[in-house]
Amino acid sequence: MPRRVEVKNPLITTLNYVTNFGYAPLSPLEIVLGIEDIANNDSQFVVDIIEIQQIFNKTLGQQWSFHTLAQRGVKVPKPPLPVVRVNYSPSLENIARGVYRRFAPFILKTYRANLIYVVTVSTYGNGIFTPFARLQTFLQQRTSF
Repeated sequence: MPRRVEVKNPLITTLNYVTNFGYAPLSPLEIVLGIEDIANNDSQFVVDIIEIQQIFNKTLGQQWSFHTLAQRGVKVPKPPLPVVRVNYSPSLENIARGVYRRFAPFILKTYRANLIYVVTVSTYGNGIFTPFARLQTFLQQRTSF
């Protein structure tokens, strides 16, 4: 069985403005990165969780904390926090997809491992993104605890 690690990245007070919906509070918001060993051999599989959290915080964490996420080109009425623009409507699932696209190349290059899923966890629900080819395996393993 492949070896896996989950890295949790909490964000502080973030709002999102979902296109055609409106404001949705995401406080607190946690981004979980699921990482899987590529080699799948007997060598040790080590992922530096602290390093990944630091990279996350230096990039998305600092950009998104205490901000309102909104899609580029969409008017945001009276934003209570400064606006950060993203290339998608920032629903929980779309945030997970965006984080996946941003971090998958870094995980592959740095750890010779695959980012197999990203889960966004808020007070009101979760958003999950995993590449379609891995979806069935992911769902089976997440529910077989």
